[in-house]
Amino acid sequence: MKQIMTVLGPVPPERLGFTSMHEHILLDARAMRRYALSLLGENPAAPVAEEDPVSMETLGYHAHDITLTWENLKIDDPDLMASEVADFKASGGSAIADMSSTGLRNDVPGLRRISEETGVHIIAPTGLYAEYTWPERFRTMSAAQYEDFMLSEITQGIEGTGIRPGHLKFAVESNEVTPQEQKMLRAVARVSQETGLSATIHSGILVEKEAVRRAIGILRDEGMPPERTLLCHMQKFFHPMHLDTLILDPDSWRLDLDFAKEILDLGMSVCIDCFGHRWDLEALGLAPSCSDHVRLAGIVMLVKEGYAEQIVIGTDLFLKINTRRYGGDSYSRLTSYVAPTLEKVGVRKEDVRRITHENPARILAFQG
Repeated sequence: MKQIMTVLGPVPPERLGFTSMHEHILLDARAMRRYALSLLGENPAAPVAEEDPVSMETLGYHAHDITLTWENLKIDDPDLMASEVADFKASGGSAIADMSSTGLRNDVPGLRRISEETGVHIIAPTGLYAEYTWPERFRTMSAAQYEDFMLSEITQGIEGTGIRPGHLKFAVESNEVTPQEQKMLRAVARVSQETGLSATIHSGILVEKEAVRRAIGILRDEGMPPERTLLCHMQKFFHPMHLDTLILDPDSWRLDLDFAKEILDLGMSVCIDCFGHRWDLEALGLAPSCSDHVRLAGIVMLVKEGYAEQIVIGTDLFLKINTRRYGGDSYSRLTSYVAPTLEKVGVRKEDVRRITHENPARILAFQG
């Protein structure tokens, strides 16, 4: 019988409901600041100190450089996040696929507590985030050892908690697709085939299309079922993200869906996420967070071209400034704006339901 594994145990797919397929609830992403500083080669002059708290006075600064302070990159307050998840529930949300795999995760029991308090299904992942975030023991593993790590969490629970993951998550962060990334991709494909769990593949801000193609090629070589494969952050390919290009070549803003359709034509699914985000990385010359109307335009056009059964959505809340209590739109951006707007502009109700209910349930369900 098909089931979906949540942090509170298995549920039938038909009970999943309105689902955000790319979120973080409790995480420690402070490695992103260290990574950004390594790219810059220095600690540039900043309007706030790195140890300063996020406040109303600093929100504008954070919007132009999300890595300014350590606090913006760590969300570790279960009470705060229970309130954010409860807002999602009150606005019609039912389930959240959490994406904080090893390298980001910091409180798996907290996910269970939040699910119990709010009634929202939370599906936790196993796997690894970007290589620069990996604990030391993961940096030289073989593909077989990566398999053993994920299978152990799937069968015995995450980090001794007894909480079982319900999907796989891996991040490709290099355009070279490093040897360790290649091993992990092979392990993900093998574990997916052995367990039936789906896998979400993240590509980092600086990762180009060709690297994504190489990663997909490795998964396909290992026999990864396309219907079990979800490529997230697809909106980052809708138009260039380099500020110089955007400023000097206004024609570059035109919506480009060619790469998304290339992925979809392989039978894989895509997640269009980061709804509600309004930030840049100006120090790195990047504007990776396209506007919500661009994301919505992409969904509408892809639905019109027949891809409604392969699209899911999320907000990818990973910053303190993404939460409603720190000035952001939070998870409810999907329920209060994205889904209603899709219907308002003419997307059929049944297609909106596919994107928000049926596709997530199908992707996350496996034979129990």
